[in-house]
Amino acid sequence: MRKKQKKNEEKAKKNEEEAQKNATKAQEETVKAEKKAQEKADQAAVAAEKEAQRQNNILIASILAILALLIIIVIIIVVLSQKKLKKLKDERAEDEKLRENLSNDAENVDIELTLDEQDEMDYNDLDDLTSQLRSVNMKLKKEVARLTELNIALASTAGVAPLSIVVSDDAGTLVNQIRELKNANDQLRSDNENETSERKHKKKKEKTVF
Repeated sequence: MRKKQKKNEEKAKKNEEEAQKNATKAQEETVKAEKKAQEKADQAAVAAEKEAQRQNNILIASILAILALLIIIVIIIVVLSQKKLKKLKDERAEDEKLRENLSNDAENVDIELTLDEQDEMDYNDLDDLTSQLRSVNMKLKKEVARLTELNIALASTAGVAPLSIVVSDDAGTLVNQIRELKNANDQLRSDNENETSERKHKKKKEKTVF
């Protein structure tokens, strides 16, 4: 009876030890599985972080490229605008110089023709002189027409009536008309520039206030 009981106790103890070993083994496997799962999760997190960083770098590079392109476009526009502005200034200066030359030529026009019995003129010379006088008159008329158009435009901008010019073939009258138109245009141009400057100053002041 005792032998049987002892045998049963040994068997139970053995089963208990076996169960404990199995439990320990299961626990170790569980720990290993959890550790492996954690490693995979860490790897996935690192990969996701790297991908996010890569996408962020691509986005930053794209933004920088766009900004660089915009800067280049702005620089090109500024350079072209400056070239165009310089060209306009040069053209205006050349036009102003031409007008001054024409005005000076007109002011210096002095036509005197004296014929008497002792001073006979060849008909060929007379024809040449007539042609030259017509050429001078034509130039004077063209300058009067150009200044008249400019006067109309400047007067329209200033909101005033343009200068009234009577058509004439007389050189002296044409010279006086050129003088009057030039003075009137200079005055209108000065008034328009002053008005434009005052408007810009007013707008700038309003922006500063707001």
